Amino acid sequence: MSVHATPTRPLVIITRPRMQAQTLANDLKEQGFHSLIFPLLEIKNVQDAGPLDQALIDIAQFSLVIFVSPNAITAALNAYQRLHQTTQTIAWPSSVAIAVLGPGSLNTLASYGIHADQVRIISPHREHANTAAQFDSEALLSALQLSGFGPHQLSGQRILLVRGNGGRALLIESLQTAGAHLHIIEAYQRIAPKPDDALCKLLENALTQPHCWLLTSAEAVRNLHAIRQSHAHLLISPLGTALVSHPRIAAAAYQAGFTSCIDIGMGHHNLLNALHAFPLLRSTSI
Repeated sequence: MSVHATPTRPLVIITRPRMQAQTLANDLKEQGFHSLIFPLLEIKNVQDAGPLDQALIDIAQFSLVIFVSPNAITAALNAYQRLHQTTQTIAWPSSVAIAVLGPGSLNTLASYGIHADQVRIISPHREHANTAAQFDSEALLSALQLSGFGPHQLSGQRILLVRGNGGRALLIESLQTAGAHLHIIEAYQRIAPKPDDALCKLLENALTQPHCWLLTSAEAVRNLHAIRQSHAHLLISPLGTALVSHPRIAAAAYQAGFTSCIDIGMGHHNLLNALHAFPLLRSTSI
């Protein structure tokens, strides 16, 4: 197997978990872009699904459920379907609002039949529709405040937060400081992958041709740095340009050895626009 850039289009190195990466690779191929899937995160099920199941069985006790990522949505709603013994669209209780971050999470909700005309959905993408909102904890807290879940309204509210292992503490600390009764569930695990020699050889070849990296988390960048340190031959070629979705990821990428980073924001549309305009794009500053 080999992958090559075209004379005018860079090879896209996709670092998302493999299942998500394959979907994106198929979409890029339809747009005329070649890609290499080099996952920097693996998503695994938690060993004990009991806490998640119990929270979903009694979901109506919560006034708000926060999903921190599309992976959190997938893990929780797959469990929800299993508990209700159905593969049909989900009848989410209308009394329980949902909060998510970016457009990817909104699309994942929609794939399970959950839409804003049936359930109250809060996200920076919706609340800041006319601005260039960042999709991070700060933006979500702002969106919650605009939607009546601000610091003064959160006291005594029962809130379910569904996430993976680890992550930033800002959202949790802010909700707890406001007096919310916060129930935190780890619905999946993020694991650093261990690429085999064949995949590393493909990457080594990719780095010798026009390419760009798609980086969607600072944790993934740190995993890449660790992989390069354990595969010395990958240190020979420069990493080149990264397409990132947040300044924090850009900062991590520069620290890991990238020579330039371009903040394209989140969403499939932004990625395609960036790839089509790639030779004209400029690096972001930190």
